[in-house]
Amino acid sequence: MGVPQKRVLLVLLAVVLLFLRPVASAASDQWQAGVTRAVITPEKPMWMAGYAARTKPAEGKVHDLHAKALVLQDSQGNRLAIVTLDLLGIDRAMRDWIADRVEQRHGIAPKDLLINASHTHSAPVICESAYSIYGHSFYDLTPEQLEQSNAYSDRLQERIVGLVGEAIAELSSA
Repeated sequence: MGVPQKRVLLVLLAVVLLFLRPVASAASDQWQAGVTRAVITPEKPMWMAGYAARTKPAEGKVHDLHAKALVLQDSQGNRLAIVTLDLLGIDRAMRDWIADRVEQRHGIAPKDLLINASHTHSAPVICESAYSIYGHSFYDLTPEQLEQSNAYSDRLQERIVGLVGEAIAELSSA
């Protein structure tokens, strides 16, 4: 290959690279992601979910429980929120409450909110509706335990809504 041919190839390569760089940059700017997490381990021992044969509340912890939020945003500003929880599960009423608040406060429609629970049996009983198999009536909680579960559930719901907002604040190019 002669010198003129090498120059032509180098010029073509330079032109291709110059045009590819803006394309790659534009592609990375199209999507944004924000991620946050929070510890949701109860401060005091609580009745643990998922074990019907338990005779007393938890006595300690090995690892913290977490809630995590990932918010994805496309180039048109459409958002999807994915929340994961180290819990046995949540019922429809709690999911709907969280979805309503996320929509009101953060503009993410309920259809664009996915909430997933890990189904751990090392998480507290959360107050759920009477229709839930894992609700407080399933465990025959004392009034004090029920109040503790109600208070934890209320704080948890608010924390999840806040976590989505924190993930939005963390949005950056993905």
